[in-house]
Amino acid sequence: PAPADPTIAEAAMPDAPAPVEAAPAPTGKRSSKRGSKPAPSKPKPASEPAVAAKAPPKPAAAPDRAALLREAEQAFADGRWATAQRNAERVLALGNDARAARIAALSACKLGRADAARRAFDRLPLGQRRSVRNSCRDAGVKVGGI
Repeated sequence: PAPADPTIAEAAMPDAPAPVEAAPAPTGKRSSKRGSKPAPSKPKPASEPAVAAKAPPKPAAAPDRAALLREAEQAFADGRWATAQRNAERVLALGNDARAARIAALSACKLGRADAARRAFDRLPLGQRRSVRNSCRDAGVKVGGI
């Protein structure tokens, strides 16, 4: 006779397999409602959507984009023009962003990179172009038509 407590049984016979509980037996009773069908016993096919479907995953670039933009802004504020330009251009590669275009253009001007400054300048909103054009002109780089 095995002890009723499983922990005592394990201590008495350490090599014995763990006890397995039997599954409850089906009752065979049906619903008392007329015309009701018994619950289906087989699972739904995989092609049907699950009731609690997961939301689609967010794009992986979203957090990276915001982090890159913050890094670009901080690098620009610290005078690290190359880092600021590189991170701003990475943000621009993910989609148009006025703040990133401004940082990329101004950083490229500070570094004397006229071609990169012009590419970023062309992505700026019209209302921001005058100040960037003036700052680049002060740095010795001509952007825009004037």
